Amino acid sequence: PDGVNKRLLALAGHSSNAERFATLYPAQCEPVGSVALFTGCQGPTTEPSVLNAAIECLTRCGYAVHVPEKQGCCGAIYQHAGFAEAAGVCRDSNRAVFDHSGYSAVVTVSSGCSLQLHENGGLDVAVREVIDVIASHLTMEYSNQPQAVAGENVERRVGVMIPCTQKKLGGEKAVYQLLEQLPDCKIVGLYGLGCCGAGGLNMVLFPREAEQIAAPLLEEIREAQPDVIVTSNVGCAMQL
Repeated sequence: PDGVNKRLLALAGHSSNAERFATLYPAQCEPVGSVALFTGCQGPTTEPSVLNAAIECLTRCGYAVHVPEKQGCCGAIYQHAGFAEAAGVCRDSNRAVFDHSGYSAVVTVSSGCSLQLHENGGLDVAVREVIDVIASHLTMEYSNQPQAVAGENVERRVGVMIPCTQKKLGGEKAVYQLLEQLPDCKIVGLYGLGCCGAGGLNMVLFPREAEQIAAPLLEEIREAQPDVIVTSNVGCAMQL
């Protein structure tokens, strides 16, 4: 259908050639542990800057960051569409890569992948969002810096859209904990109907319905006039 083709072409505009990552990034300070970074199937093409930022932050927190080459899709798209067998193939492939490898955690940058790995990944190692890892390792010196006050030297309005998947993970607190450290910022929560309308492949297969779900959120964004919108799910980012 024309609607699906139009949406696929729009999404393709957010993609680039897959970025290649080293298999190991050493800690930049006193080592505190070793983690594996889950890139997902979309990360290297749609969010390479997010993955690079995660590596930078994690290594500055003292983690050695491994990026296994043979990792693959988390399986969420298959799971949501009812293809349990294909989702199981993804699960088994990732278990072979991440289990029994000496990592203290598998770290994700997208809440959709994180929830899938939590609920259906079957991993023996802990799965943590990069937001949570960074927030828990903030130094006291940094945490005690004065915060920006609304209406006082505010230079940027940061709109925050918490994805459905992150709500289920309970990760809202860490998001705001990190963002509140930013100087000269006004943090604005964006809620809409509580969902951006992406819903896995729904934004591609049912674009009109996805846009209807997103409409209240978009209106809220227009009224709030943020300088930037942040969200922790690649699907939500592409949908918005």
